[in-house]
Amino acid sequence: MLSDSELYLALLLLPSLIGALISVVPGKKTVIAKASLVFCAVSCVVGIFAYTANYRLPLESMSWNVGPLAGGYAVAFDQLSTAMMCMSSAVYFLVILHMLSCTESCDKGICGLICVLFMAIMLAMCADSVILLLVSWELVTLTTFLMTKGADEVYRWRYFTITHFGGLIIMCVFAALWYLYGTGTLSAMTGLGSITGSLVSAGLILLLFIGFGTKLGLMPFHAWMPDLYNSAPIHSVTLLSTVCSNVAILLLTKSAFLWIGVPENAFLPGIIIILASLGSIWGAMESLIQTEPRRILAYSSMENMSMVMLCLAMGILFEVEFDGVLTTMVLAAAILHTINHGFFKSLMLLNVGTIEKLTGEKSISRMGGLALYLPLLSLFAFVGTLALAAIPPMNGFVSEWLMIKTVVLAGTGESLLNVALPLIVAVLGVCGTMAAVSYARLYGFVFLGRPRSESMKNSRKMGKALALPLAVLSAGCILIGLFAIPIIEKICVAIPASVHAGPVDTHLISDSMDPAMIAVFLAIAGLVIYLLFKVFKKKKTVTPTWDCGTELNEVMQYSSEGFSQPLVRVFHPFYGDTVEVKDVSGGTDSYRIHFSEPFIKHILVPLGRAVNTLSLRVEKMQSGNIQAYLAYLLVTLIVFLLAVRFI
Repeated sequence: MLSDSELYLALLLLPSLIGALISVVPGKKTVIAKASLVFCAVSCVVGIFAYTANYRLPLESMSWNVGPLAGGYAVAFDQLSTAMMCMSSAVYFLVILHMLSCTESCDKGICGLICVLFMAIMLAMCADSVILLLVSWELVTLTTFLMTKGADEVYRWRYFTITHFGGLIIMCVFAALWYLYGTGTLSAMTGLGSITGSLVSAGLILLLFIGFGTKLGLMPFHAWMPDLYNSAPIHSVTLLSTVCSNVAILLLTKSAFLWIGVPENAFLPGIIIILASLGSIWGAMESLIQTEPRRILAYSSMENMSMVMLCLAMGILFEVEFDGVLTTMVLAAAILHTINHGFFKSLMLLNVGTIEKLTGEKSISRMGGLALYLPLLSLFAFVGTLALAAIPPMNGFVSEWLMIKTVVLAGTGESLLNVALPLIVAVLGVCGTMAAVSYARLYGFVFLGRPRSESMKNSRKMGKALALPLAVLSAGCILIGLFAIPIIEKICVAIPASVHAGPVDTHLISDSMDPAMIAVFLAIAGLVIYLLFKVFKKKKTVTPTWDCGTELNEVMQYSSEGFSQPLVRVFHPFYGDTVEVKDVSGGTDSYRIHFSEPFIKHILVPLGRAVNTLSLRVEKMQSGNIQAYLAYLLVTLIVFLLAVRFI
């Protein structure tokens, strides 16, 4: 007889497993691909009820031994993990729904990988053994790499190299934890500082921030993001940007505040705060100059995930300086912003994917005027833009408000934090302002004005199947914002129950903001403005536009490149732009500016050259001489024996 936990885990994983197996069956590719996605969608529906099942039953921990070589596997369900499983499954389900409506996207190999990715994500979120966590996380990285089939190979391997470097760091940290605790069970890991001291704990947490930061886009490991986002299949990019980020944030939170424990020094959070602040500002600045929607959203992910990392760093700092109340609040802001990012980023990426499907265009310079031809899609994109820009009462606003609220509360005490916290508020404000301008630019130059190409005028109509997931995601962005207070309260209960943090007084959350009341106020203000315009409306006069004797056309509109030129001119040394000249018909030249990432130019490229040079030198050692190989083995054996002798 299966227990409740075993039954739920079987219902969660078995449909996806069947979907993955179906994908390798020979037959009609489209039918098999869609059948595979349907089975994965069933698993997503079960995952949506993870939090409810854990709350009602509750779900218990369980373990099983799969042999001496692979070791024991164990899973554990807590409130925080099941909440993230629930929200991630909802986003996953909607992405699959959108994918099912795109017949050309249904490659059966990628559909099978989507099933595998879902299983890996769910197991990583509820893993209670080091082996299961590491296997699941590596499977997430490998699967997402394979799902980017069709992207430029250089960008795919750049992603693979950087994220596997991070995976190696994560593997080493958890191997060290296993050694120090003497057990591979994660729930048994607590109080590392009392064993090794705070310096070792701080070092391990910093390494984990770097390791998971390679997947989240923490500077300077974000170099793979814009190019891969711009060339990989849109559904693969959406899952990579949202649910995979959810896994990384959850594991990082539990590692720092539960399995390792917060060290008693301010050195660690100071470093992370600096890196996260620079990453947020750089992501916001870069998004303002990009000419493709996907690249803008890539740097948006970098900016948002850096803000979440900033919150986690402040949580460590607050745990050292204050009690657990402010720690719980800032962790709630991080978790809520991660959930919100999953909704509004998937909404915007799927919007971009829909635009590409219906028009065939990928560059902003050839878009425009879509609000006239695709008004429903324009409405969904407008909701996503408001959420991205943190405009009340959308979900992006409430999580950023909670970040600032926590920082303000922390700044009321007498501490050295009074020097650092105003700078953090300034970072949040500057990033929020630049991001809002960037997203307004994205929406304005895609949906407003005149069409800049014939493909915009001749765009295909959007069917109901494509509109449904976008409508649900838009509703999610609105509803999470309107009902943010009870959601935050649930998260603030889940955090102390899952990690080492103190309980929080809910009055600290609800005493200065009610998103529902803000929505009512904005609706009333909008209605008043509309009525005033109706009352004082003047008679409309239509006259030809003065055009200096020339015929106006779409090329004469204000361009996105022109919009960002002032920023480019001021920060020219940082962007590293290059000018490309193309000859066009009529004897005129076309000028286009390309921006090269300084991190690629000054870090990755020299590092790649150094590795290549070292590889060529090592290659000379492979002479094919058996005597030389035996000599290498002898030298290695002597070195290891001496090391063991003196250690």
